Amino acid sequence: MIDVTVKHPSYYGFIEDTIAARDCFAGERAVKARGTMYLPQLSGQTRDEYNAYKMRSTFYSIVGRTVTALTGLAMNGDPQINASPEMQKQLFEPEFGVDLIEFRYKTLLEIQLVGRMGWLIDAPAGSRSLGVIPYISESVINWRLDKVGRPTMIMLMESQIVESQQNPYKMEEILLYRELVLVNGVYTQNVYDSKSNLVNSIVPSFGGRTLDYIPFFMYNPFGQGWDIEKTPLIDLVNLNLSHYRTSADLEHGRHFCGLPTPVITGSEVAGNKLKIGGNKAWVLPEPGADAKYLEFTGQGLQSLEKALAEKEAQLSSLSVNVIDRSTRGSESPETMKMRYTSETASLALVVSSVQSCVTHVYGTIQKLYRWNDAFSIVFAKQFISGSLSADEVKKYSETYLAGGLSVESYVSLLRRGGVLSAQLDDGTEISALKKVADDKANAAIEAANRKSPLTP
Repeated sequence: MIDVTVKHPSYYGFIEDTIAARDCFAGERAVKARGTMYLPQLSGQTRDEYNAYKMRSTFYSIVGRTVTALTGLAMNGDPQINASPEMQKQLFEPEFGVDLIEFRYKTLLEIQLVGRMGWLIDAPAGSRSLGVIPYISESVINWRLDKVGRPTMIMLMESQIVESQQNPYKMEEILLYRELVLVNGVYTQNVYDSKSNLVNSIVPSFGGRTLDYIPFFMYNPFGQGWDIEKTPLIDLVNLNLSHYRTSADLEHGRHFCGLPTPVITGSEVAGNKLKIGGNKAWVLPEPGADAKYLEFTGQGLQSLEKALAEKEAQLSSLSVNVIDRSTRGSESPETMKMRYTSETASLALVVSSVQSCVTHVYGTIQKLYRWNDAFSIVFAKQFISGSLSADEVKKYSETYLAGGLSVESYVSLLRRGGVLSAQLDDGTEISALKKVADDKANAAIEAANRKSPLTP
């Protein structure tokens, strides 16, 4: 008997990182719910002791805040869209599926967080409208590609909430497996239950026509493709979990060492029960008996405190810098350019991948509808903005004209300072400045030639 739930060999190469990234994004409850997966149980601890150890720890939700902030930065600015009125309606008022804003947000967030995102072009049975349906990376469990990398089979895992057969007031979650496959060159969908029994089989029709390809698009940080790439924020995820474990050890040590402990020497106390308080007195009849407090001193916990501080600094350098919108007056223009470029390079790469995804998916929809108008879309890739004063603009302009700044650095500084129009990209601005410079140089050469006695 076939088993449709089998996973692709590459599936196991990313699922652990994906689960860890999602848990860190969800926050403390999700991380602590995993128990020993992220926080190993100390030797000799009972279950109750471990639960108390885990409860005292603190999870610093930097991954969630970073992904949310980066996605917000990438969503800034309206895209430049060239599309027919029909496509505009499909983008912003779809009858089925998601609109462009949700498409853009989901893909940006998913690719940054886990490194993969899939979209299926589909249509409800009997409907003439098309829509795009999102599939997170974990739900794409198996696939088969031809020699040039095009999918010939994709298995999708879906969950549905249905009414219980025993109790109509109880809702239950069931798993279904949707197979997208080419059968004799024709795109076909087969739906199976969790026991691999075939539930339904259809041949989707688009405008009365079948397809000879599977309209499913998988994207990673570098564009379309089925290769398993490193999750963009996995270093931040791993450091976040390491910080969580160090926090648990530190709070564990503080719990047992932080409170003073009364100690009696040279005396036996009947029943070993004594109460402490301002209105209580201890009488120790034995000669030489003594009572004192045992308090923690020394550097026993400082190593943990130092480790926690170091990891917080590392978390900050991995997350906060790329979100920092402030200008730093002490930096030279070239240093600012280098920092700005390095901090936003990975985000720009993800935005380029999402732009390619949107173009490919909606371009396919346009072909299926047989709309002839050209379709294109461009997302802004300048994310960090500031506020340059007139004096600063003058200073950078003079430095550029004197040869102290490259044209690329000059444009980048003006873009960051909010001086340039959002309707023109950096390439257009750079080309315009280079043309001006070339025209001035050619004019100077012509003038010099006219004055030269060697001119014929």
